[in-house]
Amino acid sequence: MNSVSPLSSAPMIDVHAHVLLPRIENAVAGHPALAAARALEARRNGPKALARTVWEQANAGTAEHVAQAPERLHGLGLVPLQHPAPAVEALDHALGWALRGVEISSHAPGRELSDPAYERTVLEAR
Repeated sequence: MNSVSPLSSAPMIDVHAHVLLPRIENAVAGHPALAAARALEARRNGPKALARTVWEQANAGTAEHVAQAPERLHGLGLVPLQHPAPAVEALDHALGWALRGVEISSHAPGRELSDPAYERTVLEAR
């Protein structure tokens, strides 16, 4: 019988990646559902004012949720990568709610994580 507890005291990190395959893009090109999905993505990655509302509400809501079971839940905040300028402020906001870090995508529309626009955010996160 295995006596290892499913809840280890070792730190846990959820790491995953998304792979964008050109052949999939080609297979769905022109499909009506693709246009709808892209429109939804554009709304979620909307203007700076909307992004602020989303990260403020998401960070607060996540913090309130994990506070209900702090012995087993840990939260991550959001940072608006589509708007690099307020990303440090969003990081500070998340940490101010005692969240453990932030969730970031592998890219934002038109930018990769290696874009110099993110340098200040990465340095602040260290």
